[in-house]
Amino acid sequence: MEHIRILRKSQGLSQREMAQLFHTSQQSIYKYETGQAYPSLSTLREMSTYFNTTIDYLISDDSVEAQTGAIPQLRLTQDEFNLLQNYRLLAPQGKKMLRTISSKMTKNLDSEP
Repeated sequence: MEHIRILRKSQGLSQREMAQLFHTSQQSIYKYETGQAYPSLSTLREMSTYFNTTIDYLISDDSVEAQTGAIPQLRLTQDEFNLLQNYRLLAPQGKKMLRTISSKMTKNLDSEP
């Protein structure tokens, strides 16, 4: 299930970290990502909530998104939607500045105790 791998990497998670999040083994995550095994329904529910996507997307074999670079459908909160709308209104320089700030802020989260 390629989409699980794509979402894991998009969040900067290792297989080990993801296994800890979903109370499973690193080997299970590897098997999910390679299609050798399938997560339980409860694990799929947890993953869909964590990644803010649908179970359908997680289990879909449709690799069009991976080939085209399309982003998976996400359920946005109103606040997230508003942020995205405001971002789209920015000039290219403003968008670049906001991406730089966002990147620095998320890197700082990793270094906090």
